[in-house]
Amino acid sequence: MTNQDTDSGIPLLTEVMPVDDDVKSAGGQTMLSASPMLLLEVSIPELTVPDRQEPTWSEQDLARMQAEISDRITRQVLRRLDVMLEERVRDSLADVLQLAVSGLAQGIRHDLKQTLEEAINRAVAQEMPSFQTKNNPL
Repeated sequence: MTNQDTDSGIPLLTEVMPVDDDVKSAGGQTMLSASPMLLLEVSIPELTVPDRQEPTWSEQDLARMQAEISDRITRQVLRRLDVMLEERVRDSLADVLQLAVSGLAQGIRHDLKQTLEEAINRAVAQEMPSFQTKNNPL
């Protein structure tokens, strides 16, 4: 089998093809000489969209949907609110505790200093008479 035998059904670019009646479009133009848009319009079947009627809702359905949406939104807001509230309380407590610890540390430091000064003064006062008698023999 040669290449010519297998390609005999394929038309060449220079061959003139006969136009069948089913290739003609409205207006008498052949599809081969028609504009590309006309070819598109002819080749795409007409789409029919089924009539869709808007659903009709009863008052009870609307009230139920409104209640469900309201409940869902309330739950979402409360979840977010819980997280935000916990975060705010934690931050506020951290600030309050930091101030309290700082104030407490200063108070303890002041009291410790005062206690140490008093203890040292008392110890020095107790040792001074014995020191003076050793250095002043009368």
